[in-house]
Amino acid sequence: MPDDWARNIIVELEKEKSLKIQSSETFAKNLKEKISVIDRKLERLMNAYLENAVSLPEYQQNKNNLVQQKQILKDRLADFEQKRDNWFEPAIRFVNEAKYAGILAKSKNLEEKRDFLKKLGSNFQILNQKLVFDFKNPFKMLADAEPRRRRGEAENSSCINWRRG
Repeated sequence: MPDDWARNIIVELEKEKSLKIQSSETFAKNLKEKISVIDRKLERLMNAYLENAVSLPEYQQNKNNLVQQKQILKDRLADFEQKRDNWFEPAIRFVNEAKYAGILAKSKNLEEKRDFLKKLGSNFQILNQKLVFDFKNPFKMLADAEPRRRRGEAENSSCINWRRG
């Protein structure tokens, strides 16, 4: 992958990551506020019951509803924090590895090339005095995205709009 492509992709990923973090923090903050509102309602309900303003069955029903709502919000918050935008770092690491592949291809260090190829693919064969192998994901997506580069037909191609959509 050309250096300018890698640089542009990483810049865009970092921008998107920071936007996602901002919206994620807002979402988590809203959930926490809703949980604290329910806590206040539970406290007021308890006080109303203690002052005999609410009967026991009415107290139990309202408390159960509020506790259920609170648990749903806590579960959503826990799920959200567990899945929080953890795809950016692997994506950036992949772009850097793809860039490194171009640098390594020009290198004379055969052991580094061998180790990188093990990470890059599987089912290695030599056909017509050429190394042939199946790419592993996510490198397979990169190879499929630009098949001309694999055949050596692409020279100085530039990609301004590298994102689809």
